[in-house]
Amino acid sequence: MNINKRLRIAEEKFQIGLDALEAGNCQLAVDELLEAAELFRVIKEREQAYAGCLINAANGLQELGNDAKAIILLEKSITILKKAFGHDYVDIAISLNNLANIYDEKGDYAKSWQLNERALAIQEKHLGADHPEVAYSLSALADTAKAQEKYEVAIPLYERALVIWENTLGSEHPDLAELLDMLADCYEAQNLIEKAAPIHKRAAVLRESENSEVV
Repeated sequence: MNINKRLRIAEEKFQIGLDALEAGNCQLAVDELLEAAELFRVIKEREQAYAGCLINAANGLQELGNDAKAIILLEKSITILKKAFGHDYVDIAISLNNLANIYDEKGDYAKSWQLNERALAIQEKHLGADHPEVAYSLSALADTAKAQEKYEVAIPLYERALVIWENTLGSEHPDLAELLDMLADCYEAQNLIEKAAPIHKRAAVLRESENSEVV
């Protein structure tokens, strides 16, 4: 197979895999993405596409309940990106965040925290302190702290993430509601009801606004 044909088929399979993943057909997605990965693997200067196939295949595997194989693929994607672009290449943060999510769900909070911290450092370096992907890592770290009842650690992380999302989406965006509730829960757990109540109320108002727009 010549290189142009290999590249065309790889790109087609990659797109089929992404479409299947979005449609919830995770097994088809995994199959197509892994086939695309094998094609990209032997094409020079396509390391990012190769790693992207593995990252998205890992997402599908996680949905299918195969965390063990998802971890293998994510770790492999990190190795590929490090070798091609350096140890702090920005897309490595995606794999680190996704790995952290798996470990968090398993209750391995120490591992999850370590991975999200590494992702955050990369994102802050390359994207700046106020980027939405930074907010994602901050809220993920906050979730891990909250799960361990370390509310004093979680609160400033949620608050910083909230500021970033407000600046990005606007203070009235309904997507803020979940983060607001998580922040309020932390205050509530510390018996700081006077702080928690208005935050919960704000989240409820945002959800009501979203529901009214849908109607």
